[in-house]
Amino acid sequence: MVVHVRGVTWQFLDFTQRLPVTDNIASIMHLITTRHGGSITGLTLYKDEVHPRNLLSEPRKTLDAVGFATGTAAPTGSDPEVVIYYDLAPHSTDCPLLLCAPLDNKIEARHAAEKEKAHAPARGSVVTPSKARLHQ
Repeated sequence: MVVHVRGVTWQFLDFTQRLPVTDNIASIMHLITTRHGGSITGLTLYKDEVHPRNLLSEPRKTLDAVGFATGTAAPTGSDPEVVIYYDLAPHSTDCPLLLCAPLDNKIEARHAAEKEKAHAPARGSVVTPSKARLHQ
């Protein structure tokens, strides 16, 4: 069976995996958690579409037991294809290093260049000692 795993909020980490119908929901949860580097909590899975009636809340059930064995068949001779959507909560922490905004060197360099340009004398002007002190 071909399982298409899609995120609810963004598609950056969507993936497709071929799994036997005897695999359980917990194995899919493990695949998703691994792709996120183990830094997610509150993982919620949905079958076919995001709706409370499609919630996959029992991790021990197999794909066959939740009704995936009768998925949409691809061209003749291919495995059935199914879609699982997932939603998650980001890893929460009180660590000040993880909570601070990342440093963007391009922005820092642009600010430094603008500051230097604002304090630099105009092209072709003569810098007298009194003007030099003003620019410092």
